[in-house]
Amino acid sequence: YQRRVHGGVDEEMFEDIFDQKYVTNLSSGKEVELLPAGRQRTITFNDRAQFVRLSHEARLHESSKQMNAIRLGLEAVVPPAVLHMMTWEDLELAVCGSPIVDYESMRAQSSVQDGLDPNDRRIGLFWDAVKDMTNEERSLLLRFITGRSRLPAKVALVPLSDEDERSDARLPESHTCFFSIELPHYSNARVMKERLLYAAKHCTTIDTDFNARDSDSSSSSSDSTSSFE
Repeated sequence: YQRRVHGGVDEEMFEDIFDQKYVTNLSSGKEVELLPAGRQRTITFNDRAQFVRLSHEARLHESSKQMNAIRLGLEAVVPPAVLHMMTWEDLELAVCGSPIVDYESMRAQSSVQDGLDPNDRRIGLFWDAVKDMTNEERSLLLRFITGRSRLPAKVALVPLSDEDERSDARLPESHTCFFSIELPHYSNARVMKERLLYAAKHCTTIDTDFNARDSDSSSSSSDSTSSFE
């Protein structure tokens, strides 16, 4: 009698240890049969590799229907021949934008709206503050202004409508529907940076627009307005 051993478990041990049927659980927790009448068929030592292969295929293709729907949607907008020329990184960049929010690109895509002189000191202070931020901080600021955290995003700079004098106690106001930010008169770039980051980190109403848990307390407006105490 010769015992067949594989990975420390021989055929006799396998039969004693494993009582697995030809079923597996998908990511939803749903149990599916891998073969017809799989719930009545026990895996043996000899067909263990087949069970592994079928389980792998079931999990790998469990979302094939949904993935096919996504593919058809993409092909309705972008010709398949073009998609085939793109890597997944190219497609992510085209759809989601760049995760690198660099100073030069952000400034190049910005504009100054009517009511704010291009030479207004607030513009210089704003860009001095943005230049001194990290990529993560610029991403948060971009989300505060536009509702999205990646470039491209055309930021519009406008003056704070109800303020005439300098006030370091005020926070900037954003209008995400218009990709615009209203800038108060701050005394220097350091204060500008502090107030911008405070608003970006704490005025996040836009993030709860589709959160059922916070739906009762969410603002009906996507604008973010506050004062610094």
